[in-house]
Amino acid sequence: MMKGRLIALVAILFVSTAIYAYQVFTTHRVGSDDLMQIGTTVNFLEGRGFNQLYAEPTSFETARVRIDMWPYVYRISAIPFLVLTDKDVELSILWLKIFSFLFLLGSIAYFFYSYSIAHLSATIAYVFLFAAITYSPIKYMSGVDLMACGTSILAISFLANYFSGERK
Repeated sequence: MMKGRLIALVAILFVSTAIYAYQVFTTHRVGSDDLMQIGTTVNFLEGRGFNQLYAEPTSFETARVRIDMWPYVYRISAIPFLVLTDKDVELSILWLKIFSFLFLLGSIAYFFYSYSIAHLSATIAYVFLFAAITYSPIKYMSGVDLMACGTSILAISFLANYFSGERK
């Protein structure tokens, strides 16, 4: 019986990811924050560090400026996608966003598995489907926002498990 529930959850995870991927691939436009972070990652892959090329408007001289406005986790996690897509920035951002969504769903599942909840499988399935079809809160988050939410949920789960004395 447990194996059947697990298969059903994996199927629902696949369906919710497919719905989310369809929404992302058909409606997502890359924002300036994503472009800055991925642009500095491309520069890193080309051996120039996590910086961006700027042109001085008065003298037209160019200078490389290090960009430290965001943590490096998003940039480092984008490296495999940029390598696999041959530095296709838009495709890498879209794939990173989908994998960030999967990380968020995994964090939510871990959170629910950490507690004794009645109808656990059904609850997780409903959350997965809600996350896929909800229009605004999750769809418009960038990949780094999805990663941050997933990490926050994991941190809350680990903290609650630590203080409750349960070790799972």
